[in-house]
Amino acid sequence: MSAVTKACSCNTSFLSASGARPGNLACSRCGGTWTNAEGAPFALDAEQAAKARVFIADGGLVVLSFWLRRVLFIQAEDVVPAPGNARMSRCPDCDHGQRYGVPCDRCGGTGVELYRACVSCRDIAMWSYGPGNDQAHMTCDLCGASWDAGHPGWLAQRVPERLLASASG
Repeated sequence: MSAVTKACSCNTSFLSASGARPGNLACSRCGGTWTNAEGAPFALDAEQAAKARVFIADGGLVVLSFWLRRVLFIQAEDVVPAPGNARMSRCPDCDHGQRYGVPCDRCGGTGVELYRACVSCRDIAMWSYGPGNDQAHMTCDLCGASWDAGHPGWLAQRVPERLLASASG
């Protein structure tokens, strides 16, 4: 990785069909390079890029999980339509993410605040991170369900692309 290229540090980064091209993978939100736990970039050759485009076109998700530092391929039948079980509300701290010309830290510049939910009982308040605030593993205090940052029901809980496009414009 060159000195001018920064690594992606978004919690999750979703690969779009147009982003599935040969070379290093980049985050569509922050522009940073997708890297693994050792800091090496994830790269696709022409054949892998073609396969990823077909996988995405067929309804699958290709996701980089910041906490797991690996790329996950989620089959179309395992995808929960966004926003999954999450609840969305208008961000109380900003006006479409712009404050003093800088995107809001709370909502990432979307203007929408996202409250993620337990993947089992859908409660938005009673789950906690793993030991030592391990944000790659969660447990619901209400129903006892456990999941990790790569669970399709967790990854699907994001602000839908149509709202992200309207927030930036």
